[in-house]
Amino acid sequence: MISYLVSSEHIVFKLPYELWIAAKYVGVIRRTNDKFISFISIASVIGISLGVASLVIVVSIMNGFQKEIKDRVLSITPHIEISSNKSQFNDLKNDFIDKILGRNTYNAIAAYSPFIASQAMLVSGLSKFRGIQVNGIDFNSYRNVYPLEKNIILGSLENLTSKNHNSIIIGYELAIMMNLHIGDKLGILSPDFALDINSFIPKIEQFIVIGIFKSGYYEYDANVVFINLDNAYKLFSDNCKCGIRILLHDTQVAPYVGNKIRDDLDWKFLVQDWASSNKNLFIAVKTEKRMMFIILSMIITVSAFNLFSSLIMVVKDRASEIAIMRTIGISSYSILIIFILAGLIIGLIGTFMGIISGIFILCNLDALVAFIENSMRIDFLPSDIYFINKFPVDMRIKDIFAISFLSILLSLFATILPSYKASKLQPARVLSHVK
Repeated sequence: MISYLVSSEHIVFKLPYELWIAAKYVGVIRRTNDKFISFISIASVIGISLGVASLVIVVSIMNGFQKEIKDRVLSITPHIEISSNKSQFNDLKNDFIDKILGRNTYNAIAAYSPFIASQAMLVSGLSKFRGIQVNGIDFNSYRNVYPLEKNIILGSLENLTSKNHNSIIIGYELAIMMNLHIGDKLGILSPDFALDINSFIPKIEQFIVIGIFKSGYYEYDANVVFINLDNAYKLFSDNCKCGIRILLHDTQVAPYVGNKIRDDLDWKFLVQDWASSNKNLFIAVKTEKRMMFIILSMIITVSAFNLFSSLIMVVKDRASEIAIMRTIGISSYSILIIFILAGLIIGLIGTFMGIISGIFILCNLDALVAFIENSMRIDFLPSDIYFINKFPVDMRIKDIFAISFLSILLSLFATILPSYKASKLQPARVLSHVK
């Protein structure tokens, strides 16, 4: 095989002649009269780089959104919830202890806690009303299932353990909306009514704010409150939801454990795991990620067409050189390889530059977003709409490899027709037109 020696002062590289010629044609090895060819090669590299960088950035941000949403959901959602109405609450607890905890097959369960939940109306003063979800909890056991203490930003939880003290813990956003502070009194209006001789009287209890929590999830902080389990049992009638919330050692086994619990309890109670109860949310995020990948892949596809056009122009520009190479004995197969390598060089350089650019932007994304927000006076992620207030990033090696493979594969496809045309050039016909 003919080879060329490409040398610097002290280092000598031995390259196959096909690779050397391909590098010369795309401008990697520059000649004085190659300025136009170098320009269109650079344009092709930039196009592929932009497409690859866009894909790396968007896919990593979508991964971050998916991970952040999952973490936030798990921070406010039990891994498994078994529920019934109030009349079946005692049966549920007995069955859970006998059929679930009494068996050694449930090693996945880390902790559990009973609860009572119901919709109600929060009343503050004479003119402030808001619909809320009241969670009655046994704090001593619930603290093992849900890290409520970690989310407390004001106040204390000590009085929540006393059934004789009407204490309440409210969310940060709810406290702002209702202008509530530690020690303030508020009323909880139950959806149930007490029957009097002549009328129905609404059931209302007064509570004292002893704590304010902030989970970082706006809807949760604006609508959920916690009271003592015994107080909730008195306040709500049979229409409330009662049950047991379970924490698992491994969140990924929640669907399997949930199905097993459902079967062992003979389907008498409603059993939900965190994945099924938030199924639509995660499907939406996954679908959005796939659609963004497909849409942004079009940028790389357009860049591949640009590469195709560039190689066609190189073939036309170098037709006489191709004919001379054929006359000195270089085979049509070698010509084919030369132009395939030329396209792959552009694809590899563009892909590498795109990956590096994408990673660099992701590493400095917070500063870049802050600069754009301050310059344009906009807020990309309002906290009252989204789960989070900044762009999360989760770079995954498998995604970067997939994007690189797609880019190089499209670049390879773009070289096939120009390379084939170059290999089929007839030397006699081409050289007959050269003066």
